Amino acid sequence: MIYVTRDTHGGILEPDDQRLEEKLHASRLLSIPVRVDHVSWWKKEQPTEEEMAEGIKKLPAHQNQVDYIITHEYAT
Repeated sequence: MIYVTRDTHGGILEPDDQRLEEKLHASRLLSIPVRVDHVSWWKKEQPTEEEMAEGIKKLPAHQNQVDYIITHEYAT
């Protein structure tokens, strides 16, 4: 499962794709955010099914509204 977020809705690109630079250039021109697997996106950082279920379970207590979802800290 791949979780699409506001900064990945253009997709997750493979670093060994022969057309990587072309796709990155096109995404910049069109202002469509993409990520590159193991460069700017890592599958192991995505929430597990259990973590997603826990979050969904807690939503009704807050009228199904959230202001922010903080998943991890930026690298230093």
